[in-house]
Amino acid sequence: MHIKIIISLLLSLYFNIAFTCTNIQVKAKDDSIVIGRTLEFGPSLESEIITSPKGKKFTNTAPNGKPSKSWTAKNGFVYLNFFKQDHAVDGMNDKGLSIGLLYLPGYTDYPKATDENIKNGIPYYQLGDWILSQFETTDEVKKALNDLVVFGQELDVPGQGKVTFPVHVVVNDAKGKSIVIEFNKGAMQVYDNPLGILTNGPTFDWQLNNLKNYVNLTPYTIEPIKIDGITYSATGQGAGMLGMPGDSTPPSRFVKVSFLQSSALPVENAEKAVVLAHHIIENVFIPNGMVRGTKGSTDTETTQWTVFKDLKNSRLYFKSYNYHTIFIFF
Repeated sequence: MHIKIIISLLLSLYFNIAFTCTNIQVKAKDDSIVIGRTLEFGPSLESEIITSPKGKKFTNTAPNGKPSKSWTAKNGFVYLNFFKQDHAVDGMNDKGLSIGLLYLPGYTDYPKATDENIKNGIPYYQLGDWILSQFETTDEVKKALNDLVVFGQELDVPGQGKVTFPVHVVVNDAKGKSIVIEFNKGAMQVYDNPLGILTNGPTFDWQLNNLKNYVNLTPYTIEPIKIDGITYSATGQGAGMLGMPGDSTPPSRFVKVSFLQSSALPVENAEKAVVLAHHIIENVFIPNGMVRGTKGSTDTETTQWTVFKDLKNSRLYFKSYNYHTIFIFF
């Protein structure tokens, strides 16, 4: 069965506003794993929710006109596409493995496709499809990446021409393990991701390092101090979070959701983990007009849709900017 659900989204805008996405992971007491992810962009991605069956054949013609790596799906999966392209920008398979492609402009440089490497190579836009259709865990993905070349290749996007999107990929599995895949200086880098979190640039290793600047953040009340006989106390609850960034830049979102994810009280099961993930991810929601292009332009970047993936029970939850009710699809 092949189901395609068209999502009515946002605005027809210009193409010079980039993805501003956020991926988080919530673990419940019963070891359920829930992934939350927002998708921000300027023009509407015209995303669809699509199922891909076990046994589907994947092929591609490389830039040199020759076929690149082909394979047959071992797993069925559900995914969201972009600009009517038949490729996953986000998704989850029936084994509890999740992927998300997030924008990484200014830092992404894909390997080049050559006559020698295309037999073991796929274009970056097939990476999500390959992972979801072939594997069950992040460990399996990490091992298989050693023998894979992921090269750059243009996509013919209606209304936009030929485009190569600079992306990195986060992979989360039902055991709570996560990795991040990036491409820099023509080579692939694979990072273990202990937080299960990803935003955009700079690169993932920089984002982890940047958390060291915020080790002072605490959810606890700050005790009053006395100086020269005068007692100074906080103006209210939450003073331990002074200094936590609140803007929409990728480093700030990374810090903010890291703190919220680590400080939130644990929940019992997957259903409550979806609720918690929703509350956390709403902290980086971008209303239309909050993030704009250059002054005087009409360009804006908005949270187009949000998904929650219950990896234990294979359930996909979805909501869009205009339809804020959460729908369960699987």
